[in-house]
Amino acid sequence: MSDLAAAKAIVARTATYLYLEEDEPDRLYYSTRDHGSVGDETPGQADIIEARRVRSAVKAALGDSITARIEVIDEWVGLTIS
Repeated sequence: MSDLAAAKAIVARTATYLYLEEDEPDRLYYSTRDHGSVGDETPGQADIIEARRVRSAVKAALGDSITARIEVIDEWVGLTIS
């Protein structure tokens, strides 16, 4: 199993509400705006906490073999795993 396949399985086990937007051979991209404010274009604190929780689970299991980066754009919170 590749590191990305393992990361995808780990994310699935976290029962997160982050949505898998992109499943590419070299990266996974999850995102949400469930708790963000579309009108104010601000992210929800709960979404940021959820992205951190998922990133921590992946990093704890796979360590430095993967990179997991959180980004915030307006009300969107994204997690890129590569």
